[in-house]
Amino acid sequence: MSKLLYVTYEWNFTKTCSSVFFPELLKKYFDVELCMIKDDSDLDADKINSSDYDSVIFFQCEPDFSKFTCKNIIFVPMYDTFGFTPCRIKTLKNIKLINFSRRLHRESLRYGIQSFYIQYYPEIKAEQISNENRNRVFFWQRQKWDPYSLLKVFPDDLNQLGIKYINLHSTEYKEENCGGENFKNAQVQKTSWFEKKEDLNKLLSETKYYYAPRDKEGIGFSFLDALGKGCVIICHKEGTMNEYIQNKKNGYIINFCRPGKIKFSDFEKMQKASIESVVEGRKRYEQAVPLMAEFIKGENKSCGFKNFTGRLTVNFVRAWDKGMRIFKLK
Repeated sequence: MSKLLYVTYEWNFTKTCSSVFFPELLKKYFDVELCMIKDDSDLDADKINSSDYDSVIFFQCEPDFSKFTCKNIIFVPMYDTFGFTPCRIKTLKNIKLINFSRRLHRESLRYGIQSFYIQYYPEIKAEQISNENRNRVFFWQRQKWDPYSLLKVFPDDLNQLGIKYINLHSTEYKEENCGGENFKNAQVQKTSWFEKKEDLNKLLSETKYYYAPRDKEGIGFSFLDALGKGCVIICHKEGTMNEYIQNKKNGYIINFCRPGKIKFSDFEKMQKASIESVVEGRKRYEQAVPLMAEFIKGENKSCGFKNFTGRLTVNFVRAWDKGMRIFKLK
């Protein structure tokens, strides 16, 4: 197997875990070593250059690529933190990109940059999704949005939609800002932290409508997880949410800045479309993975793949200067 170094931020791997899935995919096709850094200043180009890697992947990290001698460098940008500038376009001309955003992929190709587009979907068991006790709205505040304002998209009586509870997660707003203990005839409940993932999964299994918590996403694991649990998503009109959600078909797209009333359709019909979109999307994703491996190796020069879309065991290998740590994936 060819030798590959996967570079990611430590917080991205150990705290949010949003970069864990990717090396898990790669280890089937490469001899993968994992490099975790706190920031770009931890990267020691000389040490990496001396190890003679066949490929180096930078997941969201964007150092000075000209310092690295590897002929096969791949950069994975995130839509919520990346944008093309003249300087970036020039820097990335000899770098390959793997994009989880369709928009970034198209922009990459427009600027003459090699890009592979893959759209992530979680693996689900649709037959195990149940609507028993599904009677919640779930609002996870990760940005400035006032839940009171966004919840106004619902009718004045939430019982019309079979909603008994509004779950405000990690919100700074007190219950009285949302009408006290009850809002639109639904009981307001608050959660701040889930000790176990099972506790969050239980709430999602009881949730009808889930607010995608941010106005932009890099990939969107939080709302994709909810989508795979049978929730219908309400999201802002931005990426990557609007690359997964089709308004009034498998979810609802609104303007978080000026939310208006949503004309809700039959929940079970909408839920069925949501689940089908995940099942079909997962198939495309799995088909795209081996093609992506070819793209990384340089064996596949084609860039446009339209509509394509566990836990790691690691052995400590060595610690390098400047906080850069390397692990061997098994």
